[in-house]
Amino acid sequence: MKKIIVVGGGAAGIAAAQGALDAGADSVWLIDRNKELGGILRQCIHDGFGLNKYKASMTGPEYAVRSISEIYDNPRLHISRSTNVIGVKKHNDEYQIQIQNSEGLKWVGANSIVFATGCREKTRGMLMIPGTRPAGIFTAGLAQRLVNIENVMPGKRVVILGSGDIGLIMARRLCLEGAEVAAVIEIMKDSGGLSRNIRQCLLDFDIPLYTGHTVSKIIGRERVQAVEICEVDDNLSVKKETAQIIDCDTLILSVGLIPENEILSAAGAELCDGTENVKTDSYLQTSLDGVFLCGNSRYVHDLVDRVSAEGYAAGQNAALFIKMQNLIEFQDPVTMNAIKGIPQKTDIFCVLCPNGCRIKVDVNEKGERNISGNGCPKGVNFVEQESKTPSRIVTTTVKGESGRLIPVKSSLPISLDKAASYVKECQNMILSKNDLKEDRRIRVAGFPDAIGCYD
Repeated sequence: MKKIIVVGGGAAGIAAAQGALDAGADSVWLIDRNKELGGILRQCIHDGFGLNKYKASMTGPEYAVRSISEIYDNPRLHISRSTNVIGVKKHNDEYQIQIQNSEGLKWVGANSIVFATGCREKTRGMLMIPGTRPAGIFTAGLAQRLVNIENVMPGKRVVILGSGDIGLIMARRLCLEGAEVAAVIEIMKDSGGLSRNIRQCLLDFDIPLYTGHTVSKIIGRERVQAVEICEVDDNLSVKKETAQIIDCDTLILSVGLIPENEILSAAGAELCDGTENVKTDSYLQTSLDGVFLCGNSRYVHDLVDRVSAEGYAAGQNAALFIKMQNLIEFQDPVTMNAIKGIPQKTDIFCVLCPNGCRIKVDVNEKGERNISGNGCPKGVNFVEQESKTPSRIVTTTVKGESGRLIPVKSSLPISLDKAASYVKECQNMILSKNDLKEDRRIRVAGFPDAIGCYD
């Protein structure tokens, strides 16, 4: 029996396992270092996932649960959690992978491998920010995990460096959880985040965005007390004469991601010119025959739907490779035409999906309104609601009686002026097993029901 090993149990790895199984693989072994499958999706409790793959706006946990459920009971699938992959080498006609778990170290064989190991965040040390080394400095992903899974607030007054989507989403999340976000700082002249996220994460909460600025110094001994920010010139060099101090107790870094591909690199996989990224062909195969790469370990994607499509194709080709059949060329799907850039306060950006359509409203002499720019009929309804009472689907967590946080989202949009109160009401709840109904609806006093986003 020939075996495919998939390394990584996030969106790409789950999809790769499904692709291999659907292509008729005899045995697929899915290995992940975490206790639960799903990868980063488990802590991404905001919605907007799955619009292409499932034609529905889902939270990260919902997307993970649905993806896992599609393969979980397949008898040809073996899953190993809490297992680390240490290295890979070629041995005769197969590959040997070294793994480490509670049983110790051992080598296991595979006829083909799919690497879907994701990426890691850049840290303060990589940025070389001057100043002291106090507590209170977090990467955005760590802060997200602390709030959404560990039930720990990283701070009370926060500055965020970097205005990519994860930085924007954390600004909103922290505001709703009761923190004050003093500023979001972006070194470029424009934001790298989606316009809809700037709209719903910054403008909705009056959080200032400083473009063309960077954090030039960290101030504080035991704990962060403030940061110094400065404008930068066209060469991104700090203009010291523009320095200003922002008081804060927390600095969150959302400054980029690095694909995790050191194992492949050490195994001799060819790298792309001028980068540390592993080179792949149009079949998602590396320079090592039968070893495929997909997802954020190949390059950092903007949408999980693309990650899943790529993972599925890699798994499919791994199965075809074992069967010595022709591989299928991967065509990167065009899933969204998402708009980026900083919207004006008066701009209307639909936030119902990642497309974030810029909607224009013209009023004729008779007072009749003409709405244009919306990509679907929902945009018209959004404008009508936005002109009366701006409202949003609110995602947060509720504590279970075991202490574990349960991700939830409001069943109906909540007006912006009541969003923080909704989150606070959810924070005060403790759910027993009897409260977790089959329809996943959870009563929230004085508000629409919450929907549990759990398995």
